[in-house]
Amino acid sequence: MRFTRTDLIGNWRARREIEDRRAGTRAYFTGVAVFAPTEAGCTYRETGRLHLPDGSAMEARRCYLWRFYTDGRVEILFEDGRPFHVLDPSDPGRLLVHPCGQDCYEGRYTVEGPHAWVTTWRVTGPAKDLVLRTRYTLR
Repeated sequence: MRFTRTDLIGNWRARREIEDRRAGTRAYFTGVAVFAPTEAGCTYRETGRLHLPDGSAMEARRCYLWRFYTDGRVEILFEDGRPFHVLDPSDPGRLLVHPCGQDCYEGRYTVEGPHAWVTTWRVTGPAKDLVLRTRYTLR
């Protein structure tokens, strides 16, 4: 798997399923992820609607910074600059791990083709047992 800045710049349709294994429920996010170029790489801004299991919905958004390195690695940071994880094309099957307080995020990226990819994150902790699957397709 290799992501380049050129591959990502643009508008992507984002559809996420959030499976709460503990509660036995599912929520869904539908929206747009925009990758915009910056000097260091690009920003990722996601906006859309989160549809909750009780039938209600709310606006949802998130932002990340993506930095690209000449060796092909991609560093993904939270909007405030804190590190989230690093994609390394030399080890595409590696499980990505991000500790967050008492929770642990374990994820993978899967490229389905030049205009589609999926992220899968398992979140576990004292009060969480979630699986988040997001499919991105170029608009």
